[in-house]
Amino acid sequence: MTETKGRFSVVIPTMQRASQLWPLVEQCSGHPLVHEVLVVNNSRDPLSWDLPNVRVLQQERNIFVNPAWNLGVRTAQGEFLAILNDDILPLEDLLGEVSRALRWKRLVGLVGLHSSCFRASDASTKWWRPAYERTDGYGVAMFLRRVDYVPIPDDMKVWYGDDWLMSRQRKRNWVLGGFPVETEMSATSSSPVFDQIKASDEEAWHRHGPGVNDSLFALERRAVAPLKGLRARIRARFSL
Repeated sequence: MTETKGRFSVVIPTMQRASQLWPLVEQCSGHPLVHEVLVVNNSRDPLSWDLPNVRVLQQERNIFVNPAWNLGVRTAQGEFLAILNDDILPLEDLLGEVSRALRWKRLVGLVGLHSSCFRASDASTKWWRPAYERTDGYGVAMFLRRVDYVPIPDDMKVWYGDDWLMSRQRKRNWVLGGFPVETEMSATSSSPVFDQIKASDEEAWHRHGPGVNDSLFALERRAVAPLKGLRARIRARFSL
């Protein structure tokens, strides 16, 4: 347990359409907080790295992203999980920032990125905020303790996996903003073939119903709603 305590298992599903995949894997592999990198290869084209802590979970067919997350987590050994798109860079300082938060195991559930992380003008001063609804950045990079991962139902293939994980947390979810990262945002899932799956995933999401996080933090959510509206008006007023 000593080798994995306080360290990440990095789970990266891929169809090999993002050029950032190779530098991302190499960067994660060499990070002192990374125990292992698990690449779920949904493409038939083989992948390999000559790196001792990188494993490729080769699939005979595309199992899609949510099942790939589940597979990677079932294989993972690290105390912490980093679930990443294959088109995100850089990560050196980000993993350190998140690991410090995850050590507060009774206070932190799922950590995701705020959209400000993807805008160079907004990525200057880091900040943390409780998250009561998913932001776009959750699908790009998510972090949590492995024991807090709740497997995504089999009938949700591409969409709503991040919503599921967020809504099933018994701890407060958090969003990290102002941390500069680069991403193509849906380099794979923007393919038209995935649109055919979205309706089915949405139906499944509603069929499974709300998670425990909504009820646990309902009072907090209602209390901060006016502040959220005020913040939005200020941003609109001053074009922030």
